[in-house]
Amino acid sequence: MKRILCAGALALSMTILPVRAGQGGEVLVPDIHLKTNGMPAIMASVAKAVAPYTEFRGHTFVDWHPREPVMLVRHREAGANTAQIYKLSTPGGELERLTDFPDPVYAASFDPVDGKYIVYARDSGGNEATQIYRMDLDTRRSTLLSAPDERSTASWTERGDRLLISSVPLDRTATAGKRVGVATTLSLVDPLRPERNRRLVELPGGGWGGYRFSRDDRQIAALQYRTPSDVDVYLIDAATGARKKILPAPDASRAGYSDLEWSRDGQRLFLTTNQGGEYYELAVYELASAELKILSRHIAWDVEHISLAADGTKLLAVVNNNGRDEVHLFDARNGQELPRPDIVAGSISGARWHRANGNSFAFSLNSPQSPGDVYSYEASTGQTRRWTTAYAAPGLDPQRFASPRLVQIKSFDGLMVSGWLYMPDAARFPGKRPVIV
Repeated sequence: MKRILCAGALALSMTILPVRAGQGGEVLVPDIHLKTNGMPAIMASVAKAVAPYTEFRGHTFVDWHPREPVMLVRHREAGANTAQIYKLSTPGGELERLTDFPDPVYAASFDPVDGKYIVYARDSGGNEATQIYRMDLDTRRSTLLSAPDERSTASWTERGDRLLISSVPLDRTATAGKRVGVATTLSLVDPLRPERNRRLVELPGGGWGGYRFSRDDRQIAALQYRTPSDVDVYLIDAATGARKKILPAPDASRAGYSDLEWSRDGQRLFLTTNQGGEYYELAVYELASAELKILSRHIAWDVEHISLAADGTKLLAVVNNNGRDEVHLFDARNGQELPRPDIVAGSISGARWHRANGNSFAFSLNSPQSPGDVYSYEASTGQTRRWTTAYAAPGLDPQRFASPRLVQIKSFDGLMVSGWLYMPDAARFPGKRPVIV
């Protein structure tokens, strides 16, 4: 996959470069900074024919409005170089641009109480020094909420009145090219009065994240990540900053953990883990008994993401089945799986329940027929609604694109290796065709 991506980047970089005469017509001239070895000349006519397939501009679901069926989505519009945040009020409606910066904006959320302002994250000039800002939707004015000399992320309290800002020093604070005693600082900040902030605790080292407040905002579940199979889960007292490691258990081997979700009563943590198995599985941790119970052992694939409905009754899990994502629903009260939603196949990301509607969740879908779009699903009716349609160059109709089929090949060691095969339309493309693996 990495080789294919590199080759694609090379081809794209040359489509904007000069051409020169060659045998059979004009060919592209590689940039002088690109070192090519054994690569045949690429005809300018081929690059022109391929160019429309590089111009898809899709959409990504970002957040729900806390009270209304309104979304934040991320999109790169025509003529723009970066993705920005837009407000979308109805399925298929017009996008209302909220941010407009030279740098892309990836993370954003409505304030969880009234949705009168958004909080977003961006860096400047590609410096990867992410800063947190509040934007008032009435005036479109932005206010910096994080320290300018730190790299920060933000997480909302359940009450929605404060932000937990997690910050680490920038690289330039290192001494002699090294960081000595790196620490992660957690601060509680009132986004409407950023001067009213309280430093909660300084955590040793880096890799901290995944912060989730309990329903009463008294505890914070957090992850300290080292590798996919070496993660610690902590509980942090939101008043004192005192922390306690709860996973892995003292007598258990190292494992990976991700996607923390609190039960409504604050007595359980839902999460995913590869503890004791080959795949990341949906699990629930009972705080009183310190028992970890696997809920998705019957699903022999990675659970990539989970989200708990606001009413605490339903849990969705995105499962990577042989490279194609599926959404599974569970009863969060007893751990039993519910009937699976009928959602079109593709790559699913960002699935999240609406805060006020416990039956509706939104997600981003990438498939041959939907190259980057936003959908919602109503669990009570089984209805899927498409909110956006990705831009495609004139003459291209994604609905005519081929869907792949699953193929499995036995490897030299007897194990089955799976892949997705895209076959050309025999009527439109007869004869032998080139293959990319």
